[in-house]
Amino acid sequence: MSGRGGSETSARYERLAEKTGMRPVVVWSQTGRIQLGHEVSVAITLNMEMGNFGSIGSWPVTLRLLPCPW
Repeated sequence: MSGRGGSETSARYERLAEKTGMRPVVVWSQTGRIQLGHEVSVAITLNMEMGNFGSIGSWPVTLRLLPCPW
């Protein structure tokens, strides 16, 4: 994914989704050609069922990976 966001990053996402079985929502702060030294952030959100504790059940949980503030 050297130097651009778009078709290359989408293809990489598809390969990783196939391997992991997870399809999070991914939002890029910038797409297209990206200049060296420019900051790009990515936010990832994934809804999952956590638990499955027999009669207690499971709970829907939203996992978010947001850009670091530093």
